[in-house]
Amino acid sequence: MSTPVTIKVRHARLEVTTSGQKVTRKVQTEPHASATVSLVKRASLAAGAKWPYAGLAATHTHKADGTYEAPSVDLETETEWLLVVHGKTKDGKPATPVVQWLTVNPADATKKKPLTLRPGWKDLGDLSREKDAEKARQGGHPDRGRQAAAVDLVGVTAKGSAASASGQHITVDLYERREVVLLNGINYDGKANFFPHILARRPWLWRRGLVDDGTLFTLLLTDCPRAPDPHQGNLRRTFVKAVKGEEWLEVDRETGWGAWKDFKAHLDAGSGGDYAGKHPLAGPDLYRYLERVGADAPGTVQEVSVYSHAYQRGPILYNTNQRPGYTSSTQPRDPDDLDLREKDWTAAGWTKKPLDLAKVKAAFRGDATLHAWGCNVKMDIIRSLNAVQKANGDAGDSKPVVIHRAWSNAPREEWSALPHHAILDLLADDLRRVPAYMANAARLLGLACYGAPPGMEGNFATEGGLPIMWVDPDGPALKDNKKGMMHRPSLRFYEKRLGLVPDGKNYVDYGALTKALEAREKQPIPFHVERWGKLLFTGPPWTQQWVLPTGVVVRGDPTDALPPLAAPVAPKASQFVGAAPPTTSRLYLAAGWATLSVGEVSRIFHATTRKVPLVTLTKQSGARAGLVVAEDGTVTLYKAEGAKLALDDGHAKAPKGVVHSGSPAALAW
Repeated sequence: MSTPVTIKVRHARLEVTTSGQKVTRKVQTEPHASATVSLVKRASLAAGAKWPYAGLAATHTHKADGTYEAPSVDLETETEWLLVVHGKTKDGKPATPVVQWLTVNPADATKKKPLTLRPGWKDLGDLSREKDAEKARQGGHPDRGRQAAAVDLVGVTAKGSAASASGQHITVDLYERREVVLLNGINYDGKANFFPHILARRPWLWRRGLVDDGTLFTLLLTDCPRAPDPHQGNLRRTFVKAVKGEEWLEVDRETGWGAWKDFKAHLDAGSGGDYAGKHPLAGPDLYRYLERVGADAPGTVQEVSVYSHAYQRGPILYNTNQRPGYTSSTQPRDPDDLDLREKDWTAAGWTKKPLDLAKVKAAFRGDATLHAWGCNVKMDIIRSLNAVQKANGDAGDSKPVVIHRAWSNAPREEWSALPHHAILDLLADDLRRVPAYMANAARLLGLACYGAPPGMEGNFATEGGLPIMWVDPDGPALKDNKKGMMHRPSLRFYEKRLGLVPDGKNYVDYGALTKALEAREKQPIPFHVERWGKLLFTGPPWTQQWVLPTGVVVRGDPTDALPPLAAPVAPKASQFVGAAPPTTSRLYLAAGWATLSVGEVSRIFHATTRKVPLVTLTKQSGARAGLVVAEDGTVTLYKAEGAKLALDDGHAKAPKGVVHSGSPAALAW
């Protein structure tokens, strides 16, 4: 007695409605009349055939209303079968291929049991307890014993009850192809295990209706020595939703990467030469995978998420270094660097090992997002942001504050400023000097690329029992938390001062951040809000000097003495003997000091060395030095004459500073 199989194929589209925390999912379907339906015996598959089995010939023919039949296919002739359905959506977009492994439970006439189907093959079930770990890694396919959520085996319930003896009926839903790509960093410091987070991202998106039964989840699993079993590290695994609960059906995997322990031994040996063996799965493999998707299934990647430690220049997967000759953003990737770098989104990064960035870009949907769930800790920025926001709130700059800045060539720099413009300049300058991974990604992809806002760290939490990462508004700013420093004021600054809309976990889009700062830079800045401050130079001996608007430098003599300049004010006529300077200029006073000399000194402005005025003051009892800085960069020096200020005849005019052009890029800082 033969048992034919009727297969019904449907166009499927998920509709989601939300009410508070409740998410309601409804799948809209209609018959699909142009699918390619293949139901083949396992024994007939070509050696090495694998997902998505695109070359299989159709076995079923469309009859009507999305129903496909093949009278010649008889389930009683074989135990193990493979069902593959390919097609396009109604508007011609590629649909996610549906692949289901099937095993026949033969009919038993004596027990009056009809033939039934169950998901999986005998050796593709759960091999997580496989004793031979390497066999399990290379050939085992845990989770392939499950049934795809896009497949309905009519008559086979969750308990495996019998189907009708008249035949088997299978329903397959084809969804528009979408893919979520997830990558984790290893637990190299023993403090942060990111592996559970990429597993949890699947149910987190599912619960919110952000993915459907056809969405592919590709996990790029680094060689984490703390992974719970041999299936979890140093391989790529691709899943779709399984029919039961929050389970997932593995449809594809890729192995063959080298071991981290072997590569690390090469690094520790310090030979300096390129590694001759295979690297573990790492950062470059993300781009290679996206390049393949861009060639084979363009416009399908919905999200890329990286769970790892991170800093501004990129996520840290293994914490490897870049060797000399590879450290600059304009130099190619180091072949032995496993981390993600800001240069990866530029052609310069791939001059040694070419990558087609056009195909990488083509992989993404127009509404796709990129997420780096780590940190971008910069204590100088978060101190400054918090100080500005706490002093002045959402608007206005009435209260000067101390803003802190740490540079590589100076342990600490700080200035007192009218803060709004100064902070925005600080952020813009920081992104110029330290290229941001997410900003470069946004520039190439033209997509929303979310990372921790400059200054902040990513925090661990749970939500609905799932591990997540977020920027906790009340979370610690590392060691400064004991001083009452939190993320909340800084997050509010980004939202209110720059108009940034964080994602639901307080990460910001670096494309929007860059555009906001660039737009701000095109706006002329009133001269009177330019910043001024003191710069601590490295020693020994340690020396300090003032840097005023337009780049004017004021030093003391001896060099370890810093003249106590008062905060800048607008000149008043009553303060001067004779004509007063314009009220648009700024007056700086130093009581007990007199001008010793004027000259020039070289300073670096955004990698360009320029000459700026140098004014040296010396202590003198009863004296009072005055410096007036005009908008055109001119510095005029004054001295005390009774209670007023008169031109210092010996040093009336100092050389011009950097003339203010209305662009912060031209300013002294």
